[in-house]
Amino acid sequence: MHFLEVKIDWSLLKLSEVYVHEIIRLHIIPMYIILDQDPRMRLCFSIIFHSQSNDQPERVI
Repeated sequence: MHFLEVKIDWSLLKLSEVYVHEIIRLHIIPMYIILDQDPRMRLCFSIIFHSQSNDQPERVI
């Protein structure tokens, strides 16, 4: 359980900023999440070269 010191007259935006800042500081939540379906992820693994039994590289897309 976490308690944050806040002021009564803070806006909802200010409260959310303080909350997010403290949670990130305590739990080290990543700022960006790249899913495996993301185009940036698929581009890294879209072309694979692998050896066949006769040591000839074969390109697989």
